[in-house]
Amino acid sequence: QLAHRGHAAFPGLVVDVASFTSGGFRLAYTLVFSANGLQEAVSEAFEVDVGYPHRVVLVQAPGNASGGTPFLDQPRLGLKDRGGNWLYNGSATAGFAVTAALHAGTGPLFGNLTLPFIDGIATFHDLALDLAQDGVTIRF
Repeated sequence: QLAHRGHAAFPGLVVDVASFTSGGFRLAYTLVFSANGLQEAVSEAFEVDVGYPHRVVLVQAPGNASGGTPFLDQPRLGLKDRGGNWLYNGSATAGFAVTAALHAGTGPLFGNLTLPFIDGIATFHDLALDLAQDGVTIRF
């Protein structure tokens, strides 16, 4: 970025990986600024929190289904922020819910079709189809 009156601005600067704890250490970031012929400037260490929910991610796909009984493998979904960070914090995911709907196949889809995200995860327990069939797609 070009300096103006001794100051430089970086409006597009983004850190999108949230800080996390690993092996007893907390990840923190520092920024190093440099220019030819000048001494580097280093920022203070800072942490990055996860953002707001941005997308729903299928963690476990439904499967092992038989007509008239709940799927043996029930779908599990999670939330990620814009930077791809998983959201596990209850306050960040409070008020968010997911609904399962039959997109392709012969229905109806049975079970509790709408679930809240609890600490960033929604796990279905009783989804089922009445008929045995191929080519079923469930949209969340």
